[in-house]
Amino acid sequence: MEKKELKPVEPREFFGKNEELACPVECGVMAHAFMEECLEKFKRRAKGEGRTLTPWKDFSTAHLFERLLEEFQELIDAGDEKDTLSIMDEAMDVANFAWFIYEQAKAAHEAGA
Repeated sequence: MEKKELKPVEPREFFGKNEELACPVECGVMAHAFMEECLEKFKRRAKGEGRTLTPWKDFSTAHLFERLLEEFQELIDAGDEKDTLSIMDEAMDVANFAWFIYEQAKAAHEAGA
C-alpha cells in the first residue's frame, strides 16, 4: 500500500469558503447518527468467531494504533477511488479504533497512570 502525505486543511476550505458550519443542533444529530452506525458495525463485527466485545481491554495500545493506521490507509484508498460506500465503511472503522484507544487512555488516566 502506498502511503500518502497528509496535508493540513483549513476549516474554511473544508466547509467551503462562503459557508458557515450548520447549526450545532444539526451537528449533534449528525454525530449521534454516526455514533449509532459505528456502534452497529462494532456489534456486527464483535459477534464473529474469535472476536472480542472489549477490544480496548483485550488488545495492546500498540496493536490498536497499528489497526487504526491500517484502517486510516484503507479510508484514504477508498477516498482515492471515490467509492462512497467504502468511504463510509472505512470512516466507521477509523472511528471505532479511535474509540478503543480513547477507552484505554481514559482507563489509564482514571487509574492515575
